[in-house]
Amino acid sequence: MKGIFRPDKGRIKPAPRKISAFLLLVLVAVSFSSLFGVAPADAATELTVTPLAWNIVGLDSNDPATGPYRFPVGARICNTGSTDAGNVTADYIWDDGHGVFVGDVGADPYINLRAGSLSSVAIGSIAAGACTDVYYETEVTRVAGSFDKTRRYHITAIDSVSGVTGMTPTPRELYVEYLISQSRNSINDIKLDGVSIPAGGAMTLMVGNTYTIDLVGSTATQGYNQFEAFVNFPNTIFQILAVSTTYSANNSPYVGNPNDKLYADACLWENDPNSPNYRSCVGGDFKAGGSVTTSYRVRILSGGGSSETLNSLLYDFSGSSYHYNADYGVGARIANIVDPTNVTITKNFSPNPTNVNGISSLTINLTNPNPGPISGYNFADPLPADVVVADPPNATTTSCGTPILTAVAGASSISFADGTLAANSSCTVKVNVTPTATGSFTNTTDHLFINTLDTGKFATATLDVNTTPPPPPPPSTCAVPSTLATWTMPAAGQGSGGPPPPYTTKAADVATADASYTTVSGTDLISATIGNPVNAWGGTAPTGGGGWAETANSMNNYFQFTLDTSKYGGVFASIDIRPHNAGDWGNPNSNVYINTSADGGPFTPYTPAPTVPKNAWTTVPINAVPTGTMTTIFRIGVDSGSKASSTLYLDNIIFMGCPVLTPPAISKEFSPNPIAVNGVSTLTFTLTNPNESNALDGVTFTDTLPDGLKVAATPNATTTCGGTPTWAPAADDTTFTFGAPNGATIPLSGSCTVSVDVTATAAGAYQNVSGFISSTNGGTNTGATGSASASLTVVKPPSIDKMFAPNPILAGGTSTLTFTIINPNQNDTLSGLALTDTFPNAPGAMTVADPLTTTNTCGGTLWDETGGALAAGDAGISLTGGMVVGGSTCTVTVEVTAPTVGDYANTSGPVSSTNGGTGNSAADTLTVSPPAPAISTLKQSAVAPAGPWFSFIAVPTGNDVFYQFTVQNDGDVPLSLVDVIDPLVSTAGCSWEDGEGASLSAPFTLPVADADNQHYATCVTGPVSAASGLNPNTATASGSYGGTPYSDASTAYYATTGLTLDKSSTETHFVAEGDVLHYNFLVSNSGFAPLAGPVTIDDDKSSDESCPAVSTVGDGDAFLDPGESVTCTATYTVTAGDVIAGSVTNTAIATADGTDSNLDSMILMLQSASLAVNKPAPVNGDNDGSGTVTLGDLLTYTITATNTGTTTLTNVTVSDPMITPTGGST
Repeated sequence: MKGIFRPDKGRIKPAPRKISAFLLLVLVAVSFSSLFGVAPADAATELTVTPLAWNIVGLDSNDPATGPYRFPVGARICNTGSTDAGNVTADYIWDDGHGVFVGDVGADPYINLRAGSLSSVAIGSIAAGACTDVYYETEVTRVAGSFDKTRRYHITAIDSVSGVTGMTPTPRELYVEYLISQSRNSINDIKLDGVSIPAGGAMTLMVGNTYTIDLVGSTATQGYNQFEAFVNFPNTIFQILAVSTTYSANNSPYVGNPNDKLYADACLWENDPNSPNYRSCVGGDFKAGGSVTTSYRVRILSGGGSSETLNSLLYDFSGSSYHYNADYGVGARIANIVDPTNVTITKNFSPNPTNVNGISSLTINLTNPNPGPISGYNFADPLPADVVVADPPNATTTSCGTPILTAVAGASSISFADGTLAANSSCTVKVNVTPTATGSFTNTTDHLFINTLDTGKFATATLDVNTTPPPPPPPSTCAVPSTLATWTMPAAGQGSGGPPPPYTTKAADVATADASYTTVSGTDLISATIGNPVNAWGGTAPTGGGGWAETANSMNNYFQFTLDTSKYGGVFASIDIRPHNAGDWGNPNSNVYINTSADGGPFTPYTPAPTVPKNAWTTVPINAVPTGTMTTIFRIGVDSGSKASSTLYLDNIIFMGCPVLTPPAISKEFSPNPIAVNGVSTLTFTLTNPNESNALDGVTFTDTLPDGLKVAATPNATTTCGGTPTWAPAADDTTFTFGAPNGATIPLSGSCTVSVDVTATAAGAYQNVSGFISSTNGGTNTGATGSASASLTVVKPPSIDKMFAPNPILAGGTSTLTFTIINPNQNDTLSGLALTDTFPNAPGAMTVADPLTTTNTCGGTLWDETGGALAAGDAGISLTGGMVVGGSTCTVTVEVTAPTVGDYANTSGPVSSTNGGTGNSAADTLTVSPPAPAISTLKQSAVAPAGPWFSFIAVPTGNDVFYQFTVQNDGDVPLSLVDVIDPLVSTAGCSWEDGEGASLSAPFTLPVADADNQHYATCVTGPVSAASGLNPNTATASGSYGGTPYSDASTAYYATTGLTLDKSSTETHFVAEGDVLHYNFLVSNSGFAPLAGPVTIDDDKSSDESCPAVSTVGDGDAFLDPGESVTCTATYTVTAGDVIAGSVTNTAIATADGTDSNLDSMILMLQSASLAVNKPAPVNGDNDGSGTVTLGDLLTYTITATNTGTTTLTNVTVSDPMITPTGGST
């Protein structure tokens, strides 16, 4: 448990804002029509804006500088009208009007939007009946002073087309709470499109694409009253399109399952800051949670090339405090944002220039400069006219994943699909092409696509093609000559038949090999009895009857052989000759004459003419003779044939010569391959002489290294080639020439090597194509073997992350140390992984925990830090011989322990691999905390023993009030002797139960919080009779750890209600049917509890009673506070019955928030005119004392006129025919 709840933690709430004067009643229902800004009733577009997130934010209660501090605040904007909203923008606005973002001038010291995030979100159109969610990023300053701070805000939506606006309810604010780190909330997994991403792992997200990201977590089995699970997605990069959260436990009538929000408002949370129940449940003890999966559908808006750390939070309110997942700090994932428009494609030809019908390697380079791998590279490359794919194509790819490269010999285009490049890497595609004409050929690829996204990128290169130079002439001499053709006159098979006989053998590069016999009058034959061995070809020449009589300059009879000698020089022959029958020939020898003609030119006698004895086989060698570039004709005659029957036989006729030399071939390889950045590889060229006849002389070639490769600091340049070649590349050279000026010698049918060490300055796939190899006697090889091509892969070293979890722990506890080794190379396995981590020995000695517990997906062997067997108590761990395949990760875990309180900063040694070199070191700090006992309590009140329970209730005087106590262990150690003391209410009769329903007897023990609910307990006491006034009641809970008590207090309130009605009317009477009477109702809060609006009037005569909103009086909030009044109105139209009755009597009652006023009645009378006159006897009649009224006496009359009607009479006069009034009237 990382955070510990503060001792006072606000459970004794300073009376909420209204309670500071009077106390407010529960605000359970809010009139949305009065609180939401909506369009006019006649508008076709109507926007409503509803909050989506909890109003509680917070910091770690024990260490505000660590733990969560960024929270999403969202709203759902709905178009409830009948016409589409054309262009909606949603704005987050702080009510105080001060700085919006962290770092702004005038920014709040504690609560702002994250710097760089959006405060205004452009939504665009919203169809009629549709909704769109928007989210903003709030950030709490990580200081203790932020606790209990608030900042009010609202979110507005405006459609710039219609001018219609909407707004979230006000007042609404964010409240910074104390969040306690607890392990019963945990992140179990995060998935990208169904694929699990481990803690510390990375996901690659492409700008413009849409993904499903699942946050899989767990809570206490039964869930919580309030719960929210989210991933911190920056709203500049991630657009949240939809959210769906499912719960294995959910008994709330307010939360759907699935829930289309991040926030589960299971108990109906009070968000109005003016309510006395602010930040508490007002809808019942309902819960949601358990196994929780929050599924986001997100679109990536921007951020290509960046890496974002995504933290995830599961936080709640339950029992009496707020909590969050203890693995918050170790559960982060990395989002590598890739922008396909950042990729590049380039190309080149090498060798360039090349010769017509020769070979050039077309190399296409693809790059991925983004921090994550990208798949789906594809492009097509139509070759220019007169350029085709070579035969063979020698098509290869390097570091491109497992793509499909289509390059068919003779084709006019190539295509590449399904390529994958690792982060910050490159790949090469190589295909040999052949130009069929001279000229300059510009080759441009089609656009490069990533899957179906057109990046708009393409590559262009120009190939220059020259006329193929003539090869050197065939050599005139050679160590091992080749046979052009033979004639042995076999009895069967090739060469049999004739005369003249066909050739027996013929070299493939000899187009013509014909034999013929010319004679004046003789004949030729194939003898089956003469031969060396038999058969033989013979002929007679009875010219003039004397037989063979040829001379060197005149031949009339001869054997002739016509040969294609265009591919050979120094042609010579070997022929077995027999002048047959001893008596027919001169004695002792005959002269053999051999004449040759080159390309149909004059014949040249071969000198000296050889001689042969009669009647015997003699092998006559014919040394090299001049040969033609096309054909050479050999004629053979003889002299001294003395008879017409003299027969000259030929056998074993063999023509040989020195073939045209094939130019040298060249190949190359890098070894080792791959290498690490700044590693050294030996580039070895193998030069091959394919000729069996001659050594190749004057051999040279040039090679240019690609960017990123150069000759190593120590070149180690060597060669095994003969001659006196020059070979001295210098450090850092990127171009070098072998052999010039003298060139090297390659023995016949042999090879030699040329090597130099090179190094790489950056990771990547490097395609290296040499120039054409040449020799003075073999010419230049412009074919497939004339240019050497090889690829060197330069791999990145492994990287490593490490973390301790859980973190922190208590002294002597265990934490799992996890090493995650990453192979950043897409295609290359890193082998020979090695790592050593020596644990810190201060403030205590961290060691391997007992029992030894490890896991290893990296292979190899785990040792202690010195290379010995790994065991409990060791001071470190090491790995040797591990392996991780391309583009993946592996992990090593070991449980460790530490004995002393403090911070254990642990930095590993660098991770390395034999082929990737040395990577980074990893660091993390394990905190060993002292025990942090903590207790919290929540006291609530209700009007019934079963609740529902509130921090404040309003009740009539004398009604029952019940109290519930909730006590919770918020520390990381068990608490004993737990009990509650209340100075006003006895807790002796409390029946305590823990959160699982088990009975407890005070004092009792509360364990540390885990997945179940045994760490808190509740009991109910009461009733008490409600006394008039505002009545706070504070209880104190206490528990003990290690003999030290810990306590916490909480206050519940009740206040008594009162509502007074004073009814009046504008009129004092009525006159006739149809008169309208106007009534006023003065409604006053005469109690001690504010009453939530609206105020209503129920009048038994009127039907149009109307009261103004309570926000129009007093302090303008949603409550009718004690002492505040509103005046309601109503009218009544007089009926005929009222006229008959002569009066209207009506009675009304006012109601506010469930509290009724007194009944107040009023009577209005019908208007009527009536006058009564009273004239009594006169007084003072006997004026003269005569005892009788006599003439002359003065009589005084008093006449009284009385208005006996229902209206005022004016211009009233009194007349008497006998009396003239003298005294006036009154």
